[in-house]
Amino acid sequence: MRPRVYACALLGLLAALPVILGGCAAQQTQETPQHVRIHDIQGPGHISPMRGLTVADVPGVVTAVNAQGFWMQDLHPDDKTDTSEAIYVYLADHPDVVPTDTVAVSGAVAEVRAGGDNSDGLTLTQIVRPKVEKTGRAALPPPIYLDQGGAKVPDKIYASAGNKPVDIERTRQFDHGRNAVDAFETLEGMRVAISNAVAVGSMPGELAVWPNGPVPEQVRTRTGSLLGSSDRSLTGRVILDSGIAPLPKANPGDTLPGTISGIWHYSGGNYTLLPTATPKVRRVDRQPETVPAASRELSIASLDVDDLSSTDSDATDRIGKLTEIIAKNLRAPDILVVTGVGDDSGKRDDNTVSGNSTFTALTTAVSSATHVHYDFRQIDPANDKDDATPGRNARSGFLFRSDNARFIDRSPGKADDSSDVRVNQGRAELTHSPGRISPGDDAFKQAPKALAGEFDIHGAPLFVVAADLAAGQLTAPRFGRFQPPRDPNHDERTSQADEIQRFVKRLSDASKTSQVIVTGNMGEDAGLDATTALTKDGVLQAAADTLPQSDRYNCNIDGIAALEGQTFHTPSTGTAYYDIVHTSADFGGVIDNDPQLLRIQASR
Repeated sequence: MRPRVYACALLGLLAALPVILGGCAAQQTQETPQHVRIHDIQGPGHISPMRGLTVADVPGVVTAVNAQGFWMQDLHPDDKTDTSEAIYVYLADHPDVVPTDTVAVSGAVAEVRAGGDNSDGLTLTQIVRPKVEKTGRAALPPPIYLDQGGAKVPDKIYASAGNKPVDIERTRQFDHGRNAVDAFETLEGMRVAISNAVAVGSMPGELAVWPNGPVPEQVRTRTGSLLGSSDRSLTGRVILDSGIAPLPKANPGDTLPGTISGIWHYSGGNYTLLPTATPKVRRVDRQPETVPAASRELSIASLDVDDLSSTDSDATDRIGKLTEIIAKNLRAPDILVVTGVGDDSGKRDDNTVSGNSTFTALTTAVSSATHVHYDFRQIDPANDKDDATPGRNARSGFLFRSDNARFIDRSPGKADDSSDVRVNQGRAELTHSPGRISPGDDAFKQAPKALAGEFDIHGAPLFVVAADLAAGQLTAPRFGRFQPPRDPNHDERTSQADEIQRFVKRLSDASKTSQVIVTGNMGEDAGLDATTALTKDGVLQAAADTLPQSDRYNCNIDGIAALEGQTFHTPSTGTAYYDIVHTSADFGGVIDNDPQLLRIQASR
């Protein structure tokens, strides 16, 4: 699968080589261990006021254990609501305690940040290098219910500095009554419960749910999942993590009746609930969507294949499942824009990387399944120039039905060749087809390049652009240390969109009747800077604007449905039909993103 920055299912405290942040901004020293309680260690903030100090005989009852330590909670909490009464004790080995054991723990206070100090995730307060003394047995404290007469969760995450990201671990402001990220911090490590949850998203080792009944109508997709965006609301969704007990498989819309209780934790850029018992699921019978049959329209689909490579051990299985989506759910589109194809054959003498075997395997499988002949076009990238990750060499390409869409091969470009627009007998055409858009521009440095192709549709020209813009806006951690979340690729992504928009404008200026379609991954939700850049001056229109709000999503990121893949077209193209075909975001499986399908009027 294509990597996401913060879609992490592993417990932060179990991450390999976690970074322990010892010491404080002002150096602390002590001669003897301090006898304190858990709320003194946690303190009213995201960083413990006792970080780097040694504590002795901290009392508590063991509430849960895992392979490397245990959680304990104070049986005699204070009357303050701005500090947690629980903490994790890290042993690096399976503990010799069980829930209901009372203990006295001595050790050092540490803040542990999974992923290293450069990670945007928050730290987790722990007692490390501990000495544990059993002192007896006691009943577990009752869990705190979220929003049911227990902990009230604010409906926003905010940063008082406005839109400039602020490291909330370094600020003195901590407002658990107004800020959801602060409110959740006060529950760290404690026993928490939710009731009558509805599944809104499934990730490896995790299950996102909406507690206390169905998702509110104003933020509900048509399948019953949670429709979100880049704002900092929707704080009510809860991510269940399998760090203590296994989780059941569930799709958005399935219900989890009854009470789910466990430990409130932080992992992978999210606050999570670790159930201490596997929840039950009541499933809803829902099937992946299939588009209705077409008549005379030309169909153009877009599909991201999540770094598919023919050399992967599971390539045959993945290609088979992708082929089923193309043949059955998309009904064998005339043109298929494919993004996210990974490296497969390695570096060649001319420093390009062959990718034909992946396209060949996919094209052969689709032709066989649909009983029509498909062909493909793509451009081999220059090694280590098409992605920020060395060796990944992401690429895009076109699959097309040669009976309905004739590809115009015109001086096919190489990796560094930039396709431009010229006029021939009053008709716009590309100088390179297939050809890349501004591959030498800084906007596309170490990034997947936009690919343009020219088609002849029964005598009429059609230009199609495959876009795979820089990711980041949708994958920054919603509950991270920087608020609002950082988006390091914002300027790069917007510049890429600007380059594509200028290219389409040249086509439109060359011929007012030029029909152009831009489709693929936009790296952000609708209405933000990159998508606004594409629609600047009315050169392109967003096809998603024709859909009801409840249908405007094609991916599910940490339990929130969002619009990452989008399609745009020139006004001259018109639309007979547009749909985001929900085959994947609500069901998991071979790809993360739902495909898109656009139909336009065309003579046959």
